[in-house]
Amino acid sequence: EQHISLRLKEEAPSPPSAPKAEIRLKEFPEQFAYGTVTLLLSTM
Repeated sequence: EQHISLRLKEEAPSPPSAPKAEIRLKEFPEQFAYGTVTLLLSTM
């Protein structure tokens, strides 16, 4: 779910979605980092 949230944030950055992503980042920093790596690998 982490990389999906990142894609939604990048494709359609809406004000109400941004805070939720930041909150999720604070709650699950490890999962967020893993999702970021997965997203980067998928993009490359």
